[in-house]
Amino acid sequence: MNERIELAGGVIQNTDKEILLLHRNTPALNHWEMPGGKVKLEEKPEAAACRELREELGVHVTRAKWLGESVFSAQGKDYKYQWYQTEVSGRPQIMEPDTFDELHFFPEYRLRRMMSVLSPNMLAFVKQLTDGEIRLES
Repeated sequence: MNERIELAGGVIQNTDKEILLLHRNTPALNHWEMPGGKVKLEEKPEAAACRELREELGVHVTRAKWLGESVFSAQGKDYKYQWYQTEVSGRPQIMEPDTFDELHFFPEYRLRRMMSVLSPNMLAFVKQLTDGEIRLES
């Protein structure tokens, strides 16, 4: 059995309640994903989500609320991803251009039509959102 990789990320919404995704465009992966990443040793998942949003988007998280989590496997590895609904200060911008080539806000209904281009984590997130297992604050 593989060691499970712990991940955490943040949901950022604009004033229209659309969800921000980053487009990862690397030789290994090409998909839309939630901003986030690995939880470092002895780091809390919420802190990791806040750090990752700062590193990937250049924003400061002013509020983070735990939404839920998913356990999944991808590329032969096991993952546990924790989601946080966040409020941020600053304008999101791509801070890692070697990894990400685009960011965009999507309405929930459009995410359900994008399943073939979403990361494994986003597939789980959209399913739980659609099934009502997680709810975003208005």
